[in-house]
Amino acid sequence: MTPEEHAASVIDWWATRDERLRDPNGWLTLVGLHWLQPGENTFGADPSNDIVLNGTDVPAHAGALRLTDGDVRLRYADEELRDEPLVSDREGEPTVIQLGSLHMYVIERGERRGLRVRDH
Repeated sequence: MTPEEHAASVIDWWATRDERLRDPNGWLTLVGLHWLQPGENTFGADPSNDIVLNGTDVPAHAGALRLTDGDVRLRYADEELRDEPLVSDREGEPTVIQLGSLHMYVIERGERRGLRVRDH
């Protein structure tokens, strides 16, 4: 490989990596990871929430995630608790919660459940 070919391959590698990082699901959009506690975990922009979210158009008190026996259920502030548990990243395509500019979903790591937050 000539020095010019090597330089071109390095530039291509960096361009591809930059594209992956800037993708809506890339590492640069990741803005939060919040481990859920058993019971209700409130979320929203207000500091009194268990999970404080910073993003465009995030309500002060948006709702809660209830963790019971490994299942996570969603309740928006003005709604009842949903019957169906959210699908986590370990079960396939996770259920995405969109709130303003934020996209969130449940992750499983061993026995723990967390809320991964991305800002698109």
